Amino acid sequence: MRRVGILVVASFLVQSCCSEPCVILGSEDLDLSIHWKEVHECLMTCDSDDCGDGIGFDTDLKECRDKESNDTLTSKEIFIYKDCPQVGNKIPCTVDGLDLSGTIIDTRSGVENAEACQTLCRENTNCEAGIFKADKSCILKNEIMGLPVVKTGFALAMRSCHQQPCSIPNTDIEGLELHVLSTDTEKDCQLKCGNESMCLASVFDREKKQCHLKYGTKNAPSGTNTVVTFKYCDCPSITDPDNRKMVCTDPKLRVGSHCALLCPERFDGSELAQVTCQFHNDNQSYHWSGDLSLMSCPELVGIVVGGKDRTSTYLKSVEVFSNDEDQCQAKKLPDYPFDVAGPVSGSVDGFGIVCGGATNSYVECTNRKGGGKVCDRNVEYVETKGGSRWYDGPKTTQCHYYDHELTHTWLRTVDLKEARAYASSAPLPTGELWILGGLGSKSILDSTEIVGRNPITTAWYVKPGLQRLPRALFGHCSVQLDQNRIAVIGGFWDGDYSAQVHTYNIKNKAWALEATSLNEARNDHVCKLTRVRGVMQVLATGGWNKNGALNTTELMDVQTRIWTLQGKFDKLPDFEDNLETFPSLRRSAVLFGGSSSVMMVGGVTCGLDNDLRRNCTQMSSSIKFTPHESDPSLDKWEKMSSLKMSTPRSSHTLFHLPKAFVCNNRN
Repeated sequence: MRRVGILVVASFLVQSCCSEPCVILGSEDLDLSIHWKEVHECLMTCDSDDCGDGIGFDTDLKECRDKESNDTLTSKEIFIYKDCPQVGNKIPCTVDGLDLSGTIIDTRSGVENAEACQTLCRENTNCEAGIFKADKSCILKNEIMGLPVVKTGFALAMRSCHQQPCSIPNTDIEGLELHVLSTDTEKDCQLKCGNESMCLASVFDREKKQCHLKYGTKNAPSGTNTVVTFKYCDCPSITDPDNRKMVCTDPKLRVGSHCALLCPERFDGSELAQVTCQFHNDNQSYHWSGDLSLMSCPELVGIVVGGKDRTSTYLKSVEVFSNDEDQCQAKKLPDYPFDVAGPVSGSVDGFGIVCGGATNSYVECTNRKGGGKVCDRNVEYVETKGGSRWYDGPKTTQCHYYDHELTHTWLRTVDLKEARAYASSAPLPTGELWILGGLGSKSILDSTEIVGRNPITTAWYVKPGLQRLPRALFGHCSVQLDQNRIAVIGGFWDGDYSAQVHTYNIKNKAWALEATSLNEARNDHVCKLTRVRGVMQVLATGGWNKNGALNTTELMDVQTRIWTLQGKFDKLPDFEDNLETFPSLRRSAVLFGGSSSVMMVGGVTCGLDNDLRRNCTQMSSSIKFTPHESDPSLDKWEKMSSLKMSTPRSSHTLFHLPKAFVCNNRN
């Protein structure tokens, strides 16, 4: 729809709106109901400072025209005054004391108040929320995380939010009257409004049993027999049962507002972690976008699968890792179908699934001091730039899921399209698992695949990934930043170790190289999204690069996307005597925990440089990341002496399941 200058011709016909003209038709032949949506869109382009008295819409040319009230109209034009009562981009809705994570798309200074900040957001088509600060700055954001953080001096202004109550007795509405209908009750009248796309409020006359559908929301005095019912109403209230807490962007729970689930330590949120208040046309009512009963904080355990032991023998043993010193900790589960190292895993439709990995099929190999194998021949290896050969054994395409419901065993399901090991995986908003890159049979892979399960038919499937990686990678890690972004961090590519971070935007279907990289290139490291000092951050730790094994941890604020190095130990303890006590120097480990707690489980502990790197051993212990309340320099890893695996291992995988699924007498 184009917007052009003024065209003056012909005469007009006035259609009254309350006591003043609101819409003017160029001829009696024009049907306002047919063009009302287009007229409304024209009005939304009208800025009070530059569009005259209002906007004219040419029904033939589909053009919007700036016009004055004394201009004449063609027979095909409709004019609407800019002061005609309206909603949508004019109603304020702000919440003091809250900030919201997201991508910053613009920052304005000298903004008067939160409502003005909200107006700026609504004028920017890419903006989803505005953050107004006490210094009169306004930060416009999109790709919001939906998890508000309490911050003094901040105010949250959501783009789509409505402030009306459900109904107001003894009141009328100033606005264009769309239809007058006969109804029996005010609820019936409200439902009629819901069926009319341009209706914003209805006025029900109790005495005459008449329903007036109106485009407008400004209250006007009336008699005692009328009641106003608004199309945009509030959603059902949300409580905080048991161990969960709901944090909402709007305490009145109005349309467009969000509520997110926060769980305490040792618990994690279900896959449904956020809901939005919506109006549903199917039953003409106000609902949350998801079933609130599914928003729970179950206590989780980790299911540890495979890996390598201290003799570099591949493992098929499976055990439970729990946060508690109870009978479930280190509980043995049925073995995986074969020995495997470097597989990927995740949760799909409530089931834990393991895919790919390398198998223990070497030929003429001997164990190397400090770990690893030396092979004269191998049925499979990958040679990278510079002549390095990676002997990990044949890769597999097989996927197996743990049936916690019926058989309590591993069941084979789909096969990947390409055999791969040391890939990464990330959950998708669809509930599927995205598997990315890895070591293939003959090369490093840039291909990706998606594994899913139909919740109705229970059939598993595999399909091509959203896109190939920007470059072939293995030994990297992946994190779901929010409902729209997946980050791929570090890894090994093109003969070197990478510090780069690439982010995939699901909505835009494109990869982007982040402007800031890791402070240290990393391979064989681990990463996870977690809440640190009230802010969602990506934690990346351990791994190794050309300088040897790493004992550093980095945090990336998902809002600023800047990585901060958390520090490292200046001195090594006596290596031979402290293999199980030195906490921070690990690679080939896994991470366990929820949104507010992270523990590193197992892995290899080594020296800090290439000469000492051969002095490595697999660990059974776990260490917990403990951030300081306010000082990042005091963040630390603490050894959890009583929480360890029964088998020291590295290159294993871990997925989470609710504790009740595996820690009962039936398993």
